[in-house]
Amino acid sequence: MRILVIDDLGIGGSIQTYAKITKIVLITKRAELLKLQSPGVAVHRIPSRRFVEKFELPSVLDFVSYFASATAISIIAATKYRVKKIVGVYSFPQGLVAMLVGALTKNEVLIDTDGGDIDLLLRNRFIRATLRAFTKRTTTILALNPSKAKAIKRLLGHDAHVLSTIGVDAERFPFVPFRSKSKWKAICVSRFSPEKGLFVLLNAVKGLAPLARQSNIELSLIGYGPEESRIREYIRFNAIEDIVRVVGPVDHDSISTQYSEAAIFILPSYREGLSVALLEAMSSGCLCVVSDIPSNMYVISPGSNAITFRSGDHVDLTKRLNWIFSHQSEVALISKNASQHVAENFSREKAIRDLAKLLSQSPSISK
Repeated sequence: MRILVIDDLGIGGSIQTYAKITKIVLITKRAELLKLQSPGVAVHRIPSRRFVEKFELPSVLDFVSYFASATAISIIAATKYRVKKIVGVYSFPQGLVAMLVGALTKNEVLIDTDGGDIDLLLRNRFIRATLRAFTKRTTTILALNPSKAKAIKRLLGHDAHVLSTIGVDAERFPFVPFRSKSKWKAICVSRFSPEKGLFVLLNAVKGLAPLARQSNIELSLIGYGPEESRIREYIRFNAIEDIVRVVGPVDHDSISTQYSEAAIFILPSYREGLSVALLEAMSSGCLCVVSDIPSNMYVISPGSNAITFRSGDHVDLTKRLNWIFSHQSEVALISKNASQHVAENFSREKAIRDLAKLLSQSPSISK
């Protein structure tokens, strides 16, 4: 039997975890996912007017076009392949399509949520009310951590199971001892958007400018998003172009090189779900410096496998970074602990085992 998965996350997301467990029918608008064609994966592409950015609210016309085509294609595929479960990756709009298709085909429904759709999209009253109307047909909702599970209960009135379907592949992100890293190369891998707190990081780096120049410290910002022009303007205005470099987006297949070289990984977010970038950096032996938000605290143990600073406080971040440069022996142990922690708790193998166990609880799921 197969499950039908509606997923537009991309090649680095959870779809490969589902494909490792059982045969799937993938409904997507992402052209890159067509390469997943194999005996166990049947891919059906949704014709779409344009690709909507992750967590970006689509226009009415974009939403109607996606919703109508995704629903129609999903119903046809569910009938053709006689699937027994419908999975929507993200609550909206993929999850909404999964709920409707599940209701029409009388199949079980699983919604695989992300932190962003919980924190951002469900603030919209229309989206929240629409999803609440359909969650009665939903068998299971997955949340990335306990704080997101509580939010789902509050916003949708549905219990959520804490489970991440994205784990770290240790072969792609192997541990590199801290002494072998490029000192002092620091990186931040993030979307350039307000919730990521990048100006907290830039303010801290500006305060460290004399030390950074003296010690050859360099920060690379990897990613893209709506705040890129403001970030570049800030760097020019404060004359820190020699310290901070805006790299832009890096292909997922080559991001491991950045982690293997970097000594420090900094994540100043105000909001996260389960940061895959953080997990990959920890696996690679980076010293991770993260804001003390609940989602980050779910992943790390402060002082043992990562360094934390008060969210939004660039002065505290500056103090933590200063501490790092004078405690290299402790830093090396912290980075080693981080890699071991990810291997034990957030590996791809564990994600596959946990999801397989969850799916096996339903008698309609089998390989």
